[in-house]
Amino acid sequence: MIRVANLNAYKLHPRDVATQGWEARVTAIREVGPDVLCLQEVLVDEDAPEDASEDGIVDEAKRLRRWDSQAAAVIARLAQDCGLSATTIRPGDSAGPVAMARNAHRPWYTAVLWNPTTVTPVPGGFRPYGSPDYWHGCTTIQLDIGAQSPLLVVSYHGDPFRPDFRANEARRLKGAFRRTGGAKPGIVLGDFNSISAATVTVDRVERLYDEEPYRDQDHDDLEYQCVPETIGDTNLADRRPTAMLLRRGFMVDAAAHVGAPWQPTVGHWADGQGDPDPWGRRRIDLAMATRPVAPALVGYRTHRSPAAEAASDHLLVVVDIDPSRIHYEAEGGLTVRKFMTPGRQWGRPDGPDEDWIRPHVLWLPQDQPQVCAYFAKLREITSQYPDVISSIAEEDLHMTFQKINPQVAAGSRVDDAMLKAAAVAVQRELEALEPFTVEIGPARASGSAGIVEIWPEQGPAELYQRVRAGLTTAGLGLPPAEEFFWCHMSCGYGVQDTDTPKLAARSDRLASDLGRRVRPGIRTSATISSVWLAWERQVPDRNTYTFERVHQLHLGQSRQPQPATPNGADTYATEK
Repeated sequence: MIRVANLNAYKLHPRDVATQGWEARVTAIREVGPDVLCLQEVLVDEDAPEDASEDGIVDEAKRLRRWDSQAAAVIARLAQDCGLSATTIRPGDSAGPVAMARNAHRPWYTAVLWNPTTVTPVPGGFRPYGSPDYWHGCTTIQLDIGAQSPLLVVSYHGDPFRPDFRANEARRLKGAFRRTGGAKPGIVLGDFNSISAATVTVDRVERLYDEEPYRDQDHDDLEYQCVPETIGDTNLADRRPTAMLLRRGFMVDAAAHVGAPWQPTVGHWADGQGDPDPWGRRRIDLAMATRPVAPALVGYRTHRSPAAEAASDHLLVVVDIDPSRIHYEAEGGLTVRKFMTPGRQWGRPDGPDEDWIRPHVLWLPQDQPQVCAYFAKLREITSQYPDVISSIAEEDLHMTFQKINPQVAAGSRVDDAMLKAAAVAVQRELEALEPFTVEIGPARASGSAGIVEIWPEQGPAELYQRVRAGLTTAGLGLPPAEEFFWCHMSCGYGVQDTDTPKLAARSDRLASDLGRRVRPGIRTSATISSVWLAWERQVPDRNTYTFERVHQLHLGQSRQPQPATPNGADTYATEK
């Protein structure tokens, strides 16, 4: 087991060495006993007399050397006092610099430390980043933790004042972890200065892991944390940075992923003890692991002790990783993982049958021969890899526009009467949206499925928003809205984790075949003129979804006249 921890050390300065505050930091770190420690907020004086020549002109190169020398000394001393190391190894196996990084314009540092008896730095695996990529420095290093391949560890400190810049930093972070067709085994820990977008399922309802912390606040600093158009109203947290990392399962939030009880990482210092804090209790110190590492996350907690509370205005975050469970990924390729994992399943084998059924809004292509023919070609490919992916039958093809929570706010289960009312509300929203044409394809292997892209995005995105508006009007509960609706279809679902070299090679071959063997004709076109309110059933033993059509809802003027029901209320097509 490898323990990875994070600490924003609150303005750790050379003058703090051997003080009471220093001892609190050392004690808190030793209490945790990390194998890897990510550190933020080490700083030195920006200006010093020795930076200038005799005529008073500042030698910029000399000043930067002083910054680095003083910061390295503090980090190395902290590592020594905690039984850790921060000395990197160069490609020729000689000792390298301290694993730290800074912004080019301010001497604020991040760093990575490790236990040299359990973890070894990979020669040449250290790379520091500064501006323009990050407002604070960002430290990255490859560490050998006993897994099949090195773990990329990143210590990150988000821009405190600019939500847009934090979103761009997250995009750059994602770039550090990506590889062609997938993600490197890695984890980023740090003070993100923002709230996570991770969700959890509670009582079969998906909700945000971190509730909205700013809803009842009113002060001058909300611009630094909230979605601009919500300031002074709902004060919604700007969650774009982590939403970008979490999208399509590229990363997971360790706390939400392991189901740890929610705990704040800041808010325990009163004003006057550090910087004024108008924000209250929040969780902004995060641990985000890539797809290959997600199955290896076995523990998460926030470390709270007298020493930890005295050490910093941020508490230590602690993550336990089992290196043997980190997935193998073929170099340059993508390993497909099991799709229908326990965490994704709606019900339990010993639970009620109704738990496996949930309401959805779907587009169904079975009446468009060209779409069915296109997916038949994809099935010819996926059927040759039954050890990697299960094919989706023609009758089960669908595009999901909206999941609907199986229960309403009052706790009662959604029933046919509620869907009928929702159908009326959604139909009203769709009358102003005319049918549109999309291109379907190309197909590609994704993390746990065969994905088929949809383009252009504008029509599906507007349809998504109108469907949500109608369902909300009808009082149905919905998962949090996607910032950018990801419109796609699937041609197959992963049957197992391809985490051996043989299976990974098969997965890599599948990805190649999906990319080239469907040619010519890597795309087809379709007209979206209606969607269905449907009962969708998850079928784990078949690794698929089936559905029962309930209400057909038409876009714009494409709606055909329907015979009225006895009460004359229904004006949409209905099928049972």
